[in-house]
Amino acid sequence: MMLPFRHEPYCALVDPGSVLALTQQLDAMQKAGTAEELQCLGKLIRDLTGYIKMVAGDKPDPVRDDLLLQARQMTEQLGI
Repeated sequence: MMLPFRHEPYCALVDPGSVLALTQQLDAMQKAGTAEELQCLGKLIRDLTGYIKMVAGDKPDPVRDDLLLQARQMTEQLGI
């Protein structure tokens, strides 16, 4: 089964709105996914959070902190 995601070039700037939209897609999909798909979701979430941390750095950012919290909650819900 193919995942219903659109691909943007890696060089594209990631804005919080697009990350939130992806998070919502992942959240909606988690209930219908197979074990393999859920593992892929977990890897994608970890990769995205790593990228967010790298781009945002250590400066205080409430949007980044909210995204990271949502990612942490989602991985806990998925059990990965």
